[in-house]
Amino acid sequence: MLLKVAPDDELIEAGYYPLGGTPVDLLSLLKVGSVTQTEPSDKFLRQVMGTRGIETDRHGDLIPQLLPHNYQAVDLGTVKAGSMLIFRIKDNVNLAVNRGLNWGITADSDQYTVDLAGNPVTATFVVTPRPS
Repeated sequence: MLLKVAPDDELIEAGYYPLGGTPVDLLSLLKVGSVTQTEPSDKFLRQVMGTRGIETDRHGDLIPQLLPHNYQAVDLGTVKAGSMLIFRIKDNVNLAVNRGLNWGITADSDQYTVDLAGNPVTATFVVTPRPS
């Protein structure tokens, strides 16, 4: 499961190259976007992103996240040794942060996880909505 992708500053390519299989463009599946006080607007998605370690709440004057993050996790299925994930990022010269790419994988899926065809998968880690 590709759980977390946080590019600095813009993710322009995300590809999964399974050993002996057909390459998959992950860019649209990840749905990378800003994390602010209002984005994403889906409050439950914000709660799920919080379980992924993404700060979605304002603390004083601090914005929740400086870097964009993926709104959906992607189930890669069984990954064979020798398979590759390739990311290309573009730096914004007007921003002072240059950290490359932060990413994370896990065996667990949540309610915002899709398979390689973009279909929702059954969540193994179920997040219960909090009242807002």
